[in-house]
Amino acid sequence: MAKLLVVLIALSCILLPQSHLVASLQCYSCSGVINYYSKCTDLRNVHSSVCGSDQVCATFVLRKPNVDVLQRKCAPSTICSDLERKYQRNPVITVNECNVCNEDNCNSAPAL
Repeated sequence: MAKLLVVLIALSCILLPQSHLVASLQCYSCSGVINYYSKCTDLRNVHSSVCGSDQVCATFVLRKPNVDVLQRKCAPSTICSDLERKYQRNPVITVNECNVCNEDNCNSAPAL
């Protein structure tokens, strides 16, 4: 009985640290101008990229003079507030739209 207990403890020491391992999140990754041919607006040509453990999928549009740039990528969950803070006093670039999600390739929705 004592040997069985030792074996069970040894197995739990080996298996438990690996129990937190999960598959990495995959997100579309691209950047392109909206209203022009861009692989970013047509997802048939876009491939997924693997995100880091603390990242989510993001889709955002930066409005620049005469052009809107769509970006899809892995990003920190704070990307939207980070972008707002970064461009809040910039008279040339504004954040037109920003969304995050945490399921594989969930950043496929078209940007407006």
